[in-house]
Amino acid sequence: MARLVECVPNFSNGQNKEVIDAIADAISRTDGCSLLDVDPGPSTNRTVYTFVGSPEAVVEGALNAAQVAFDLIDMTMHRGEHPRLGALDVCPFIPVRNVDMDECVWCASEFGKRLAEKLEVPVYLYAEAAHDERRRTLPTIRAGEYEGLPEKLQNPEWSPDFGRATFVPRWGATVAGARNFLIAFNVNLLSTKEQAHRIALNIREQGRGRDQPGRLNKVQAIGWYLEEANIAQVSTNLLDFEVTALHTVFEEVCKDAKDLDLPVVGSQIVGLIPLKSLMDAAEFYMKKENLFILEEEHKVRLVISRLGLDSLAPFNAKERIIEYMVQEEQESLLVSLPLREFIRSVGARSAAPGGGSVTAAVAAMGAALGSMVGLMTYGKRQFDHLDGSMRRLITPLHHTMNELIAMVDDDSNAFNSYMAALKMPKSSSAERERREAAMQDGLKKAINVPLTLAEKVNSLWPVLKEMATYGNLACKSDLQVAAKALELGVFGAHYNIIINLKDMKEQDFSTKEGLKRQGPGAGRTGKKVKRRWCRARGILGRRSAMAAGCRIGPSILNSDLSRLGAECRRMMDCGADYLHLDVMDGHFVPNITFGHPVVECLRKELGQEPFFDMHMMVSKPEQWVKPMAVAGANQYTFHLEATNNPGPLIKDIRENCMKVGLAIKPGTSVEDLAPWANQIDMALVMTVEPGFGGQKFMGDMMSKVHWLRTQFPSLDIEVDGGVGPDTIQKCAEAGANMIVSGSAVMKSDDPRSVINLLRNVCVEAMQKRCLDR
Repeated sequence: MARLVECVPNFSNGQNKEVIDAIADAISRTDGCSLLDVDPGPSTNRTVYTFVGSPEAVVEGALNAAQVAFDLIDMTMHRGEHPRLGALDVCPFIPVRNVDMDECVWCASEFGKRLAEKLEVPVYLYAEAAHDERRRTLPTIRAGEYEGLPEKLQNPEWSPDFGRATFVPRWGATVAGARNFLIAFNVNLLSTKEQAHRIALNIREQGRGRDQPGRLNKVQAIGWYLEEANIAQVSTNLLDFEVTALHTVFEEVCKDAKDLDLPVVGSQIVGLIPLKSLMDAAEFYMKKENLFILEEEHKVRLVISRLGLDSLAPFNAKERIIEYMVQEEQESLLVSLPLREFIRSVGARSAAPGGGSVTAAVAAMGAALGSMVGLMTYGKRQFDHLDGSMRRLITPLHHTMNELIAMVDDDSNAFNSYMAALKMPKSSSAERERREAAMQDGLKKAINVPLTLAEKVNSLWPVLKEMATYGNLACKSDLQVAAKALELGVFGAHYNIIINLKDMKEQDFSTKEGLKRQGPGAGRTGKKVKRRWCRARGILGRRSAMAAGCRIGPSILNSDLSRLGAECRRMMDCGADYLHLDVMDGHFVPNITFGHPVVECLRKELGQEPFFDMHMMVSKPEQWVKPMAVAGANQYTFHLEATNNPGPLIKDIRENCMKVGLAIKPGTSVEDLAPWANQIDMALVMTVEPGFGGQKFMGDMMSKVHWLRTQFPSLDIEVDGGVGPDTIQKCAEAGANMIVSGSAVMKSDDPRSVINLLRNVCVEAMQKRCLDR
């Protein structure tokens, strides 16, 4: 992909159209430069230009524009609301794509040096390009403005970085720099200039001085009057919208305006704006107003409405959002091809697009089908009670769908980067070293893309299972296809990782020596890579077993409870399908364990991926349904012996969006469970007495498992108590497909092997039953 730098020169003319157009034409005529936006302000008498190109091209474009301005702008005649130092007041360079800040610093320095030589004018450097820390901020350099420049240049402390310390009346001085995205954002007020400036002083970081700082970090602000619109504005620069967000500035201005009984009548973006800043604002207003919006376009519309961005002029997102303006040519993207052409490109005599891109496309379709089922449920009268659940479930499916779509091209690009490295020259040892480094970098990308894909797909399994529980039954087949498509995504990712991993030099990928080149935090990065790979292996084991209907759930009560979160994560990385959590209240059974606060903490620690199977050994199971649901439980398994009427409890569990499990003690007849079997998701047959450790496995309970499997073939049947490598065969042959194992897994030196053994025996028994039928 092309290297892109954004250049945003601010020229001190916003009233003479001929001058505005001449400068724009100079930029447009420069080879390699694309002019994206021209934003003149009559009251400020200033025009902001935005253009992009390669580092070399934007330097040339800025110089060409400066030459025209030198001929046409006379600062001795300039008047305007905006602070300024010269005809070309400020010229920042901003990294956009495939360039880093160092390259933008080079742009600023190269531009400043050549501008000073060409026009014989003073040039200062600011922000990341500053040679002097005291010159990092633009207001500091601009202090005294154009009118104070003659005196400033006589001060040795303010000698320019380039050019002579000589005042050039027609020009003044120019400030060049390198920085990240800055958002120029003005909030409109029906007020005086002084009232607007009062609010500006309240919110800007500088405040009213060192003893009276403002409320918002990384925000510059000033109040002025916009004559052409007959309104005042709090004019702000957001130096880092990740620190202080766009909506935060707007809300803070609104708050102060309300205190002064002043009406806020919209706002204005000057120049271009990053998409993420608008998406952050959309999320803020969606949460604030409890709105459910999925599409990016609709989120942009929401922000335009809430901030009043179209109050002074139409806000055309395609012309104001930087990402939309610098998109790759659509015809070069695989995902932009019609389906027929994409399939034909896969079938062509070329290695890319190949299995990786197909994997991403199929997985994206799986997520899309899951989202579709949610949307076919959401908003329908008969499913009104599920609207909250559908909002929660649709969002990750829709979001992951978009991420997987992007991976269709990411995979192909990763492969192409590796192939390009193979073609690099290798005549000298230096060339061979560069070629090898480029090849290894290409392999890292080729491994990381499918590894990331597998992780994203894996995060959807709990969501998809919950959607299957509550979604519109008319879409059952769509969900079944979604599950298979996502499963294919994980297996496709696995095969792509394996084929590329064989050529990867281990020391470059995970050892300390290789990570030193990655800078601070590299040790943590190495551990993260290792964890991701272990998790990917776990995903593969889980998904193959889930396809066969067999699941292994370690009982975390047997773990090191002082490290509960880490122990749970270790089990998931070793291939566990779910986590079995034993809750004891000291009444139904003599012992006491933990309750919903611990479950809530685990959910926050582990995220949404693990499936929490709550084994509620409590005397009043109805009391804990809602707290467990809120804490993040996925399945609520209560004991038949703890209630006289399971029906209302089953209904309550479902209404709280959890799956239903029903357990029986060894002394309870399995026929007592039968009337409820068609209303539950899982039956738990205890193979020890609940609430006590160290008991032997009760093999005679397998007759209950066998009877349930015979009577209810599609029911999940769980066994719990004394289950391990020595007893799994009996459980599997009887028909159990959900295996709870405590110390056999948790206390093992190799939990992964134990989990795989339990799973394999279970799967083989299930396959044998299928053949026998």
